[in-house]
Amino acid sequence: MPGRLGRYELVRRLGHGGMGEVFLARVAGSSSPQVVLKRLLPHLAHDRELGRLFLNEAGVAARLVHPNVSRVLELGEADGVFFFTMEFVEGSDLKALGAVPLESAVRIVADAATALHAAQTSTDAAGRPFGIVHGDVSPKNLLVGVDGVTRLIDFGLGRLGRDEGSLGGTWEYMAPEHALDGVADAKTDQFSLGVVFWELLTGRRLYAGETDTSTLDQVVACVVTPPKQVNALVPEPLDALVMRMLARAPAQRFSDLGEVVTLLEQWLATQRAGDARRALAVWMAHRAPAPTAVAPPPAQPPPSLAVTTLAPLSPHETEALRQLEQFEGPLTLEQLEAHLRLSPDAPPVLDVAQSLVERGLLVRDGDAGFRLR
Repeated sequence: MPGRLGRYELVRRLGHGGMGEVFLARVAGSSSPQVVLKRLLPHLAHDRELGRLFLNEAGVAARLVHPNVSRVLELGEADGVFFFTMEFVEGSDLKALGAVPLESAVRIVADAATALHAAQTSTDAAGRPFGIVHGDVSPKNLLVGVDGVTRLIDFGLGRLGRDEGSLGGTWEYMAPEHALDGVADAKTDQFSLGVVFWELLTGRRLYAGETDTSTLDQVVACVVTPPKQVNALVPEPLDALVMRMLARAPAQRFSDLGEVVTLLEQWLATQRAGDARRALAVWMAHRAPAPTAVAPPPAQPPPSLAVTTLAPLSPHETEALRQLEQFEGPLTLEQLEAHLRLSPDAPPVLDVAQSLVERGLLVRDGDAGFRLR
């Protein structure tokens, strides 16, 4: 066991960064729910200035009470070590998930944009804006829960608007003005989220130099190929939306991320997949790695992010849907295999059923089995 910190039992180490390490924890000797505890690394524990900066991360996030922001529960110091705790969310960060279905990818980006817009427009009791900026919007900081809700985590680089800018963040997701001048504001957060969305739609990295310097050169040059030219199946409205988020000039981007949320929600409403959040929850239940709140760095490069549900229904999927419409209640996997009659050249019945689950057309109905949406 990793040990204890104050009243908390450290159950398992989940990951670490430049200043802190993250544990799954619980109040020792109690049946209270598990939490995520982040503390300063031991060799930094007695640096009071670093402690102030470290708690600023929690202080920024603690100002936000929002469904799409991981909630800070406690800030404190124990045994001479600064720490804070956050709610534990079963799921995985986006970096570890790999390929994501299209409607689920849009749902993830819409949730992230909602969180950022809430942060950027938050105010104090007197109505004065906090001016919160995240500063490191990237796949590792987007936590996708098995409940289908995406939460923004790690405000370690988030800063109040009155502070001076500085270069920081994940270089591959920086806006050019961030890389050039250290500017970090609402428009740079928008650009970073645009990079995440571009990669989801294309299955490729937008900026990937052989060295950090060459990557930064690509960021500053800001040459962006429209995602539809990389993946012809990308819908036109999403292609246009991403390209505007990735405009080199901040003034050419959306005025705020509220506009992005509106357009994404409108696009989702036009799709036949139905409730994209529920579909994402079903997909996560089948595809997500073992539950963690903050995934540790993978030993190997993670799979490419990509859209997997743009192709039209296959004849076998269409036939399976036609047959499923004849059943009123949910069917177990065994019943699906027993009752669906597909052509001899079709894939196994359960493979076809899984494809329908990933499209959001077949959903789990508790323990009873699966039913059509």
